[in-house]
Amino acid sequence: MKIFFTILLISYLQPSFAQQDFMILQKRGKTINRFFPGNSISFYTTDGFLISGILKKCQHDSIFMDIPVTNSIQTLFGNVLDTTGYNYYKTNIKNIGIFPAKRFTAAKAGNLLVKAGVLVSSIFLINKINIDNNPNASYAVGILSAAAINVAMAFITPFHDRLPQGYKIGKKYKLIFMNVSNP
Repeated sequence: MKIFFTILLISYLQPSFAQQDFMILQKRGKTINRFFPGNSISFYTTDGFLISGILKKCQHDSIFMDIPVTNSIQTLFGNVLDTTGYNYYKTNIKNIGIFPAKRFTAAKAGNLLVKAGVLVSSIFLINKINIDNNPNASYAVGILSAAAINVAMAFITPFHDRLPQGYKIGKKYKLIFMNVSNP
């Protein structure tokens, strides 16, 4: 009986000893990120499509992913968004173009400066409006101008990024496939 449980324990633990293939994102030889099977991964393809999902397997310079499908499900208390299934996706690592990253770009700096200028100039103009005859009108002007400033701030974006922000695979950033399962 002891031998049976020992064999059962060894066969249960055997997959944990196995090595798996993985990918490394490097910037000029220094590792930025590692992608192992089971991790979530997001990237833009060379065609510009955003793919997000769970990395299932890396094999022979290809990656295999499960992409969650989210649908609206009716419940007793209304509709809820829930993951109803997974789609299978595979691609070669040469089709990966950009890994998204949050950065402060020149376009964001320009938009911030334009919004600050609009805010300061609109506050200056509102303070120049002097309504002495009707005090109720001054409150209405203040409330309406604050609403107009908020709407203007939400929609003013004169500068846009040409590409999605992130690590573009090429000269500076490299995606390296590590084959450790088959020597």
